[in-house]
Amino acid sequence: MSKFSWRYVTKEDLPTLNQWWDDWGWEAPPSAHMLPADAFMIVNLEDNVNVYAGFLYKTGTSIGWLEFVVSNKSAPVSSRRGALEFLVETVSTVAKINGIEMLFSTTVSPSFLNSLKKCGFEVGDVGATNLIKHLI
Repeated sequence: MSKFSWRYVTKEDLPTLNQWWDDWGWEAPPSAHMLPADAFMIVNLEDNVNVYAGFLYKTGTSIGWLEFVVSNKSAPVSSRRGALEFLVETVSTVAKINGIEMLFSTTVSPSFLNSLKKCGFEVGDVGATNLIKHLI
């Protein structure tokens, strides 16, 4: 039995997620209207603490995008250990059920990169620059 469970993120979770992104020094966390409905909160069942969240963007193709993954920096490391792997497994399962054949993610964090590689992600582009165009 896993020490983790998951639930969907609710709008009541958004202030918490904004605090988590702020705690990790994110300069521009996503606004609520930018986040998809497929949003997952990972809960440590041993201490009933929310420890990780991540978002699955469905692209309308067989590719999905795992993004805006964030952890509860104030939770003990022991509470978070294994939660990212559980999140990736959960998102992967839901993605497969929805016909998604490949997950895509981006990061600048070496530790997150290593964790994703341990979860089966392969490095694609190296040295690429992500570009964003604001439309409003």
